[in-house]
Amino acid sequence: MAESASLTGETLGLKQDDFSLTGLLLQGAGVAALGIICVFLMVFALKRFSPGNWSQTVSNESQIQHIQSRRISRTLLVHVIKVDDRSYVVAEGETTAITPHLNNGVSDA
Repeated sequence: MAESASLTGETLGLKQDDFSLTGLLLQGAGVAALGIICVFLMVFALKRFSPGNWSQTVSNESQIQHIQSRRISRTLLVHVIKVDDRSYVVAEGETTAITPHLNNGVSDA
């Protein structure tokens, strides 16, 4: 048992490879180039094969207006916004809720 505990790499026939700085730099540059190529291929594939609604932007016809904001308490903030002539109430607290805004019991819809 004492002999097996004293075994080192040299007695097992293993030797440490000498690493040169230029070799390590070339390997690092190769890995970085491979990573960059993979990122570009993934972006190209997402643009090419993604459904149309992923890559569409909001059209100029859509109008979003911020009407007013009120802080109700330290943690609750209420906004009234208008999107395409429909008013919504957005309540921000621990969670966010969006509901249609009612004007005197009559909805904008």
